[in-house]
Amino acid sequence: MGRKKQALDEGDPNAWMATFSDLLSLLLTFFVLLFAMKSLDQGKLEQMLGYFRRGGLGILLPGGRMPLTNPDPMALQSPSAKAISPQDIERLLFSKPFKNKIVVSSENRGVVLTVSSGILFPFGAELLPESAAVLDEIIDLIQGGDFLIQITGHTGSQPPKSALYSDNWDLSIARAGRVARYIESKGVIDPKRLSVIGLADTQPLKGKDTNGNTSKHNRVELVLLN
Repeated sequence: MGRKKQALDEGDPNAWMATFSDLLSLLLTFFVLLFAMKSLDQGKLEQMLGYFRRGGLGILLPGGRMPLTNPDPMALQSPSAKAISPQDIERLLFSKPFKNKIVVSSENRGVVLTVSSGILFPFGAELLPESAAVLDEIIDLIQGGDFLIQITGHTGSQPPKSALYSDNWDLSIARAGRVARYIESKGVIDPKRLSVIGLADTQPLKGKDTNGNTSKHNRVELVLLN
């Protein structure tokens, strides 16, 4: 009887750690599957996995505490615009009150975010106060990565109502430039990634105008170049 008790006492006191490690692995697999089924965007998935890659969860040592550390933010940045899909952006914008004002599409040049000028500018190229909420949300979506961002201004065929702009070429480039300056002012996107183009009324949207109203063509596009 004494020998059996002595054999049990000489067992490895840390043997439970192997079982605990297996449990953590199973939990990680389970949560990854849950996130995959919910089609979580790539950035959030990488953020979750970062905790496991950089010691966010560790084995609880006898008499110690489980270390919790934040993942490296640089590891969460998307390397290119291809990491951001139109579906990801639409899903993130779904709950926003201005979701119908932003059209997301995918073209050969990259992902395109089209914003109606009606929620950005009154008539000229001065941003409306409420436009900040829209632009801030867009900045949060596109600040990661190193892909280039082309900001393009478009107008309708009617001449500008403000005397500050001689024609629609001036107006379209001024609007695109105003959006670029706002993005730069936030300090989270390198200005070298930004470029500005004004196309006036040379690329109208498809569809007939209603009673000669061309205001629907007034828009600003942010192109996340491939």
